[in-house]
Amino acid sequence: MRRLLSLAAASLTTTALVLVSPLVADARPPVAPPSPGSHVLWHDVVLPPGVQPSVITTAADGTVWFADGASSRLLAYDPATGSLAPYPLASDAFVVSIVEAADGAIWYSDPTAETVSRLDPDTGVIDETLMPAGIRPLALAASPDGSIWFGTSLADEVGHVAHGAPLELVTLAGSGGMPVDVTWGPDGRLWVAQYGVGAVDAYDPVSTRTTSYPISAFATSEIEAGADGALWLVDNNSLHRVGVDGSDETFIVPASSIAFPFSLTRGGDAVLYADTEGRILSVASDGAFTPLGPGGAGHLPQAIALAPDGSLWYTDPLRGALGWG
Repeated sequence: MRRLLSLAAASLTTTALVLVSPLVADARPPVAPPSPGSHVLWHDVVLPPGVQPSVITTAADGTVWFADGASSRLLAYDPATGSLAPYPLASDAFVVSIVEAADGAIWYSDPTAETVSRLDPDTGVIDETLMPAGIRPLALAASPDGSIWFGTSLADEVGHVAHGAPLELVTLAGSGGMPVDVTWGPDGRLWVAQYGVGAVDAYDPVSTRTTSYPISAFATSEIEAGADGALWLVDNNSLHRVGVDGSDETFIVPASSIAFPFSLTRGGDAVLYADTEGRILSVASDGAFTPLGPGGAGHLPQAIALAPDGSLWYTDPLRGALGWG
C-alpha cells in the first residue's frame, strides 16, 4: 500500500538561507587519477583545527562533501583549490547520510531531528522536510529522476521526497523488518535492507509490488548495488552477495580477529568498504578480498566515497582529516 501524506497535514518544509564564508584546507596535489581498483597510494588533507569529518559523498563535479560532527555543519572541499566552504546546520544536527541528487543538490538525513533536508550549493538555501512524529529517516538513496528515497525506523516503511513535492511514505508489503538502508538495483527496483528478519526486499515503484527474498542475514545494516550487478549487504562481520533473483552468498570478512565492515560503496570489481581494523578493502564478485589501506596506527576511516575520477576518499574524525588515494 502506498500512502501519500499531504504537505500541510503530515510534513513540514521550512527554508533557510545559509551564508557561506570559505575556509582553507590543503589542496590535493595534481596527480593523474588512479586506475579503478588500484587505490593504494594514500594522501592526507589536513583540515582546520577542530573539524571532525563524518559521513561523506562526492559530487559529479569532484567536490567532496562531508558532515562536521564537531560544529553541526556540512563542508564542501574542492580538491583542486583546497577551498573549504562551510554550510551551517541546526546547532544540534546529527547527519547520518548525505547524497547528491541528479540536479546537483545535496540531501542529508538527521534522525534525531526527524528531518530530511535539501541544500542548494549555489544559493545556500536549505529546504527541510519534517517527518511525522516518531519516524526517523535513515540512509538516503538518490533516484535518477532527482528525488530521494530513504530507509526509516518504522517497520516496512520507506520514504520518498522530491524538491517542491509533498513527503511520501510507502508501506512495503514486505518482510516486516526495519528498513535501515535502500539502494537502486540494476533491475530498476528499490532494494531494501531489512534489519532483524532474515530477508531483503525489492520494491518496484511502477507496479508498487514488493518482493521479499529470504537470506541468511538477520543484522543487516547496509545495502549497496555492486559494480558486478549484484546487491551487497553488511551483516555483522560478513558480507552477503544477493542476485536480483534472490540468490544469496555469504563471505566472512578476513581479519586478525573479528572485523566489522561499514560504509559499503560501489567500486572496484564489486564493492568497497571500511572496517573496524582501520582498513579499506575491495571485494570481487567471487568473494576475493583485497586490502587497499590506509592502515597504520592512528588511522580509522569512518566513511568512504568514490569520486568520478576514480579517487577514493575517506573521513578520519580521530585525526581531523580527509584521506584520499
